[in-house]
Amino acid sequence: MSSATDALGRFRSGQLTPDQLLLTCRDECRQDGASRAEWRTAIGAASADKALDPELEARLRLLTEAIEQVTSIDAATQMRPIVTQEIPATDPGSAPATRPLGEEPTLIDDRYELETRLGVGGMGAVYRARDRLMAEAKDPDPYIALKLILDSVQDPQASIALQREARRAQTLNHPNIVRVFYFGRDKDGRYYLTMELLRGQSLEQRLRDQPGPMAPAAAMPLIEKVCAALSYAHAQGIVHSDIKPSNVFVTDDGEPKLLDFGIAAPMRSASGRETQFNPRRLGALSPNYASIEQFLGMDADPRDDVYSVACLTYELLSGQRPYNGEVAPRALEHALTAKPIRSLSRAQNETIASALCLHRKDRTASIEAFIGALKESGIRAANVRRRLWIAAPACIVLTAAAGTIIYDRTQPVRALRAPDAVATPMAATPTPTAALAPAAVPAVATGSAPVVAAAPAAPAGGAAALTPTDPTETARLQAVAEQARAEEAARLKAVEELYRKEENARLKAVQQESRAEADARLKAIDQINQAQINAQQQSIAQQNQSSEDDAAAARRAQRRQQQQACAFSKERC
Repeated sequence: MSSATDALGRFRSGQLTPDQLLLTCRDECRQDGASRAEWRTAIGAASADKALDPELEARLRLLTEAIEQVTSIDAATQMRPIVTQEIPATDPGSAPATRPLGEEPTLIDDRYELETRLGVGGMGAVYRARDRLMAEAKDPDPYIALKLILDSVQDPQASIALQREARRAQTLNHPNIVRVFYFGRDKDGRYYLTMELLRGQSLEQRLRDQPGPMAPAAAMPLIEKVCAALSYAHAQGIVHSDIKPSNVFVTDDGEPKLLDFGIAAPMRSASGRETQFNPRRLGALSPNYASIEQFLGMDADPRDDVYSVACLTYELLSGQRPYNGEVAPRALEHALTAKPIRSLSRAQNETIASALCLHRKDRTASIEAFIGALKESGIRAANVRRRLWIAAPACIVLTAAAGTIIYDRTQPVRALRAPDAVATPMAATPTPTAALAPAAVPAVATGSAPVVAAAPAAPAGGAAALTPTDPTETARLQAVAEQARAEEAARLKAVEELYRKEENARLKAVQQESRAEADARLKAIDQINQAQINAQQQSIAQQNQSSEDDAAAARRAQRRQQQQACAFSKERC
């Protein structure tokens, strides 16, 4: 019997809890490929017997995938029920309360008067509150947003999470990140934090009011500013971990604000104090925008936010979620791919597809690389379209000119009809030709020969003079026009191919540079971690040596005491 089958048997008999089963699976799958294969076989057999909960089975299957090794944080113990409730930010000036306050507190810390509830999430609720102190100071806008932990939340770490959210947001001074003012606790023991009250609507509400894809000209400025805020947060060692439309608030001025750092997680390279509490231990995430690594509870990484932002970008530009709306684990299980967006160029679709890679190691390395490649490919595509629009009228003009030349050469010369038309009535009437000569043929002087003689090219009998059609000349002109069109088409094709090659080369260079930066960053993180481990080991060794020295000194002191006691006994004897 394999160890996987034995572990599943002990789980069925109640000897192992789900967390212990996940932990056992993770530890054994780390060893080699054979262990992972055994676990896949055992899970398949248990699934056939319907002995596993579907959610537990999905997590076990994810652990058997060779995605990446789980690092210092225990992923198995972090797999809590997923929190999917939202905390939407709405316009406090126009939107009614989502729920009457009823028996809820109306006054916090003898200062903040709660007026309406704006939204509620898994651990807390957000209220529109009036600050009495600001009102007493005659502030024209004494209103703030107040976030309060729900009474139903019994987790003692919820208050720590709220305090960490306040501290992180206070350190992130960026125009596209919501400002947090204060974290406190009132006399009844309720923890709360205050932040700026925004006026506008969340991106989720905007998508709901205007379904369908958003124009790139309107979506790209929002995406760029959200990426700028995330890039700033990553530089401070913080991964947001919950990018979704409801956490992006668009003010009345059109500025996006990034909300809710409640489950933001520190990177492994951040301060050691921060890792003592990690919000990912609470198991909260938004499934539709979470990477597989978040489902597994792995260490925070900027590439988690890259995946979430790519999901958000895809939804804005296409009007639907990637992978047909499936969550990342299900997309990996069914080997789904994101469909290209029609309004984007091939290079832009490739950029988004790279950021949507389900495996972290294949994903775009950073937010800067993602938005940089997306903007660069967009500029290149716009330049190609602009040149095509400039070249198209030129092709039309050349074609029209060639057609005009061919038409003029193949049609009768109308100018030669006029003299013959005048000669016919003159032969029947005795009117002097001198009066008509200047009008009919201006080049002939008055009193000269009759007008009929002024047209020597006209055949006898008054027949109209026609220029015979030349097939050779017509064929030559048609060949010239065809050649001109072919040359123009070849030139446009060459220009487009040149820009495509330049774009591909530049994107390749950007990706290589991003991978090099990511490798260097990971190497630096590993060096820091190794240095910390070495320092800890050295400290432990020093403590052990100190303990041994103290024990040796105590033994020496004991021997001296015994010797002194013996000497004293001898003297007495």
